[in-house]
Formats: sequence, C-alpha cells, structure tokens
Amino acid sequence: MKFKHRTLLTFAGLVWFAIGIFLLSLGIRFILETVRNPLLTDLPGRFSMLALTSSFIKERNNAVILMLTFGLLLGFLKGRMVLGKTVVRQVERISSLPNPAHIKHLYTKAHYILIASMIGLGVSMRFIPITLDTRGVIDVAIGSALMNGAMLYFRSAANYKYLKKQGS
Repeated sequence: MKFKHRTLLTFAGLVWFAIGIFLLSLGIRFILETVRNPLLTDLPGRFSMLALTSSFIKERNNAVILMLTFGLLLGFLKGRMVLGKTVVRQVERISSLPNPAHIKHLYTKAHYILIASMIGLGVSMRFIPITLDTRGVIDVAIGSALMNGAMLYFRSAANYKYLKKQGS
C-alpha cells in the first residue's frame, strides 16, 4: 500500500497519539488506584512518589494533583525537546521518499527496534521496585510526551503542502 507523504505523516502522528492516550490513561488509572487503596504506597522496599509528595503536602488530593502536573510537565518538555527532534528527522526522511511511498517505509529498522525496546521497558517496569503511583507518573509523562510529539506530526502534515512550496 502506497500513501502520499502527508498521509504517512498523519498516520505516524496517529500511532504516537494512540499510544500516548493509552499510556496517559493507564498512568492516571494507576495513580487513582493508589488513592483508593493507600496501602499500595506503603510497600516496604519500594519507592512511592505519592508518599514522598505527601511528606511535604499534607492534603493527599493536592499531592496527587502535583504528581499529575509534574508528569504532564515532564512529558511536555520531553515531547518538545527530545521527541520534537525525532519528528523533524522523520518528516525530513519521509519527505525524501518517492511520493507516494510504501507504508513499510514509515519507520526505519532502528525505530522498530526502539519501539520493541520501549515495550520491553514498559513490561519490565513490573519488576522494578516502585509502587503503582510512581509507575503511573512515569506513564503519564511518557504518554503526554508521545501526544505532544503526535501534535508535531499533525502540524507537519497540515503544513506539508506549504513547506513543499517554500522549498524546505
């Protein structure tokens, strides 16, 4: 199946956005589970971000809001500073492909290896000595970073015709 560059960019953004929504909602669900069951943050030998945050913010709901804000802010920064560069490289690479291009050229082999390693890292988080709330903050940060990166893909796709006319 062959698609125009603009469609490939949109599809890449949709993939990142879907995974981002999944991780963001999973992270929020993990954090809310620890709010419903406070014993989940008091596991010996495991780091709990909620327990740490609650040590200087006494109201537990405010501690949760601070954790969510931290995860979203961290994700925003990662999305703009790290994933933004990846999106620019991908847009340039896709633009250099023949138009229309086969969908198998959407990502490079290195990207598929990176995706597989990220999935492996996500699965291995079950074995890292952290509590569910800390894992939730990590998932919120990664999910929001991916969603931010997806927006950059969407913006590139929307501006694609304009960029091609400008010669960049």
